[in-house]
Amino acid sequence: MIMIQRLLCSGRILLALYLATLAILFSPGSYTLAQPLHHTVKKGDTLYSIAKQYFGNPELWPKIWEMNPFVTNPHLLKPGDAIRIGTLEPAALKPQQEAAPAVVRSAEPMEKTVTGINVGAIVPINARGFLSPQEAQPWSVVSASDSQRLLLTKGDLLFLNFGTRNGVKTGDEFTVYRPLSRVRHVITGEDEGILYSARAKIVLREPTVRNIFRAEFEEVYAEVDMGDLVLPFKPIPSCLMPLPTDPNLRGVVIASEQQKENLGRNSIVYLDSGRNKGLVPGSMLELVRFRNVPDPAVPTDSSSLFYEFFKVKSLEELERKISREATVYEKMVGRIIVLDAGPEKATALVLSTNESLTVGTFFRGTSSWGDSAGSPSPLLSCPVR
Repeated sequence: MIMIQRLLCSGRILLALYLATLAILFSPGSYTLAQPLHHTVKKGDTLYSIAKQYFGNPELWPKIWEMNPFVTNPHLLKPGDAIRIGTLEPAALKPQQEAAPAVVRSAEPMEKTVTGINVGAIVPINARGFLSPQEAQPWSVVSASDSQRLLLTKGDLLFLNFGTRNGVKTGDEFTVYRPLSRVRHVITGEDEGILYSARAKIVLREPTVRNIFRAEFEEVYAEVDMGDLVLPFKPIPSCLMPLPTDPNLRGVVIASEQQKENLGRNSIVYLDSGRNKGLVPGSMLELVRFRNVPDPAVPTDSSSLFYEFFKVKSLEELERKISREATVYEKMVGRIIVLDAGPEKATALVLSTNESLTVGTFFRGTSSWGDSAGSPSPLLSCPVR
């Protein structure tokens, strides 16, 4: 009997210890310890948006990229992948005072300096134009100026009528554009949209009557005429961090700034791909030319190849046509970096090339930036903010 009582007493003690342990483990206070956090990728997610969601600062996305070496393109994530975010306290629970420093440290930028390419030191990036599939809808047009001179320069004043548009105020910045021409794809012949040339940057100084503002030219890139279009100024960083792109991506340079025929280093070009193909400011691309094993049945002169271009509807069909079962390879002839990307088109800068280029040059995605051919090593570097 005494033995049974001792066993029952010991059982009660063990049960009490077990329940106490569970109470400690599952009490609210125990969750204030830092927990490793992961994010399951959904369609449309990027490291940029994930950093904004968890850190409240989208510019911290390089920190997340560093913790996930399997990610090859921060803007092309595979739905379902688990992205490690770091060590954070659950947002739904109030953290203890002692744990607060850990949260602050997790949101600090990396100590390692991230360097990029100083594109602003290569070209005047505000002077870039754009290629739009649709006709641009201006906020205003150039209609009157304080000056009687035909060629307007920095500091000259003009008047802009914004009609019924709301929200326009003193200090707002705009870019003056001029439509140049419609662009047709050099291979498929399809209409790719309208090419717009940047002419000047202006800032609103003061309202006059109704919704008419007195404005001033801050920068002038080319002559400005009455009727030129006024659109909101769209800034881009002057320092861009090179980003990898999908190696399977293929596309074509379909236009150039001011419709120049001969292109080379520092030329601004327009591409037949945009955000729909994963391109963002900083995306790296390689310029390529097709080369193939000589075949008597395959045209080799440029005029014959150009004629072949217009009889195909895709790059894949072109490759099959010019190869005709022969071995085809792509020779890299230069590198470009995307400055700005729209839904279907992008503006890019030629960083390096070892050949004379023209509209119709092919490009491909790349996950590497360190090859010797066409290396952009002489480019100015800058810290990415």
